[in-house]
Amino acid sequence: MRKTRILIVDDSPFSQAVLQKTLPDNAFEICGLAASGMEGIKKYFVLKPDVVIMDITMPDMDGLECSRQILLRDSTARIVILSSMKDDTLTTRARLLGIRWFLQKPATREELVRTIKMAVSRVALEWWSAYQEQLQLSFEEYIKTSLATEACTFSTSTVPPDPLESQGICAIIGITGSHSGRVILDATHQTAAKFAETLLDRAASPDDALAGMAEIANVVCGRGISRANRIAKGMDLRITPASLLEGKKLAISNLPNHHVLSVTAETPIGSFLLSMEMLEE
Repeated sequence: MRKTRILIVDDSPFSQAVLQKTLPDNAFEICGLAASGMEGIKKYFVLKPDVVIMDITMPDMDGLECSRQILLRDSTARIVILSSMKDDTLTTRARLLGIRWFLQKPATREELVRTIKMAVSRVALEWWSAYQEQLQLSFEEYIKTSLATEACTFSTSTVPPDPLESQGICAIIGITGSHSGRVILDATHQTAAKFAETLLDRAASPDDALAGMAEIANVVCGRGISRANRIAKGMDLRITPASLLEGKKLAISNLPNHHVLSVTAETPIGSFLLSMEMLEE
């Protein structure tokens, strides 16, 4: 049975030695070691390993930049990040680059073996999840900051009702560029009016409530997509101006072949629903 060939990119000789000792010889072959990002890039294209185990912190470039340069030339590269640091920002950046596997040191033998096997049998990159995460983060930050309160709770769902039954006011923003989709922000007239009053510091008219919903949608989508684009380096998604729908009975059908994440915000002034739909293309 052919062994899985591994390239280790890590500037620590000790970490390299630990990995060589940890991975079972009967299943894996360490085909190369690299102590810097540039060396890792050169050895990847010479050795053509099945999987790269990549550190984050290195002297010449970080592991994400090294991975990005490899993936630019070989989009099928299978890279496992193994780092002492692991947080939401790093894992999101990794996913947007095309990396789905991220372990934190010290990883157990079982974790390493399982993750490498997953990398070898990789399915298509779930690019949309990282964009949805950034939109969700932008939404939660904006709601809490605008209302000047932490007294908000957020819940998520990947299986929203079809059709979506609007509470009264709906703002819809399209996503265009290398991929497409849309973001729907929904609330009652009363909640939208109270939000507008908070921002304007005066009584809000019905027009103010509509304009306020468009503003929330525009800011949330603009910040979320921009932040994701800065990380993604090449996706370059864009947003369209908000379209507003208003009525007591609105039913909005889901897009076909889409991946959805819905976030419900319960706030002191009422609830908001943000539904993010990304098309599989």
